[in-house]
Amino acid sequence: MNNLDILNEEVVAPSFELWGQAYVTVWKAALVKGQGKVEFDPVMHKRMVWAIDLSIIPLTGANARTAERSMIQTSNEWKLTQASIKELGIEPSEVDQKFVKISFKPTGETYVNAAGEEKNKTYIHFEKVYQDEASCLEDALFEDDTQTADVPTEQQGDQDKEVATALLGQMVRTAVKGSKDLVGVLNALRSSLPKSPVVSKHFTLDSAELLAMVQQEMAVAA
Repeated sequence: MNNLDILNEEVVAPSFELWGQAYVTVWKAALVKGQGKVEFDPVMHKRMVWAIDLSIIPLTGANARTAERSMIQTSNEWKLTQASIKELGIEPSEVDQKFVKISFKPTGETYVNAAGEEKNKTYIHFEKVYQDEASCLEDALFEDDTQTADVPTEQQGDQDKEVATALLGQMVRTAVKGSKDLVGVLNALRSSLPKSPVVSKHFTLDSAELLAMVQQEMAVAA
């Protein structure tokens, strides 16, 4: 094929793939004009909707950013994400804290950004769910060279701690949204910490950083 023939080929946008750990938080919300989603208050709001916060935190050392989406349970975006999870043979309620591979795919809808440009809306599409972190990492290393950045051991340790801190923050936010008292929050963290080797490597239930995060999130939620 002559190089100029590439000009005739259909333009295909590069796909974005990410390997990491999924975190899901479900909470009661109200839609308020000019504010978007706010925490539902039965005294102030007439209608309650279920909000879904979904985060995929990259594997340690990955050259990638956290993927985050905040959706309404009745939205087309969640419908598509939910379908992709079910296609993998698990229920969406089981994906929290699982190690996964995801990609972004178009919803078929468009929007106009602040610059006046028309853009395609995308959703998080679950490609794979792994039994544990090791199998997720193995698959990532096999498929994607960006997951194998050659960094010094000391720098790798710093990245490891940064990822663990980000994961812990998501765990704490999830625990606080599920229980407003300290005992309930700590019990939730006691259950979730062992499920993440990265976090449990750096933090325990008695860690000062963990307790500080809990206090901060509970103060915000109060």
